Amino acid sequence: MTKYKFTNPKKGEKKLNLELKESEEAVSVVETIVLKKNEMLNVDATVVHKAKNSLAKVLVKAVLYDNAELTFRGNVKVEKNVTNCDSNLSLKVLLVGRGCKVIASPALEIENNDVKCSHSVSISKPSEKETFYLMSRGLSKVFAENLIAQGFVRVEP
Repeated sequence: MTKYKFTNPKKGEKKLNLELKESEEAVSVVETIVLKKNEMLNVDATVVHKAKNSLAKVLVKAVLYDNAELTFRGNVKVEKNVTNCDSNLSLKVLLVGRGCKVIASPALEIENNDVKCSHSVSISKPSEKETFYLMSRGLSKVFAENLIAQGFVRVEP
């Protein structure tokens, strides 16, 4: 599976433009984002399937601290005569602190029926149970939340 990365065309932006042009081409992209106090970021991810039997998996994990803002636009497009492709676009966000803002708009443009495509967005906060457990072991709330955030961004094999 080929691996690609997001680019930073200018400050406050990350972009991914993938075109799968070869049959049997497989692409995997994992991006980790940490936004600190008052930071803002626009993320654009576009995946275009132009060849049959292609595979694309895009996962973006983000941790937002106090008053950080993330705007995510994602699009998966499968062209008309492209069949048997598999594509997944996923955004997972952990909000740590107050005043964080996430705007997410994933989309699918499927021009035929013989594909398997999906998108998802999940937004959560550190679990009160997890935070309490770590604090009961002597950690401060801030340290406990940071430890949870580190575990959250760790990429599964």
